[in-house]
Amino acid sequence: NNETSHLAILVDDTEIVFVGKEIGNTSIRMASQIGVRMPAYCTGTGKVLLAYLPEDRLYAALEKMTFNKLTSATITSQEQLLQSLQTIRANGYGSDMEESEVGLVCYAAPIRNFSGAVIAAISISGPSARMHQNREKLLKALISAAKEASTMLGYEK
Repeated sequence: NNETSHLAILVDDTEIVFVGKEIGNTSIRMASQIGVRMPAYCTGTGKVLLAYLPEDRLYAALEKMTFNKLTSATITSQEQLLQSLQTIRANGYGSDMEESEVGLVCYAAPIRNFSGAVIAAISISGPSARMHQNREKLLKALISAAKEASTMLGYEK
């Protein structure tokens, strides 16, 4: 695959930290770095991790969030974020449509542990045109990888 993949975890219920990054053969240079914190509300992995938080933790996290507009597509309100999280739960995956970086699209899926709790998210990111063009193939591979990781952690659907 030509795109970049990330593994992320949620920190303080409001930010993500990339704990793994595999760079694809792509011309786009992403600002992401392992160990760097990013706001959860504007990243694919972050929104996936927020979507599966217990409701009380999610609402407590929302109260702590400041919605900074990073691009013209960035979510800027609790209402927009909650709507996005509902869509993620319905679809089983999330996305970042140029919300954190202009020209960058990301698809993300949850990784579950043996108890079914979402403990991490895996994503695939690349230039928006290519990501849209290859959307179905990328989502299929991403969801498959997330299921495989979950199975390795003892998750049985």
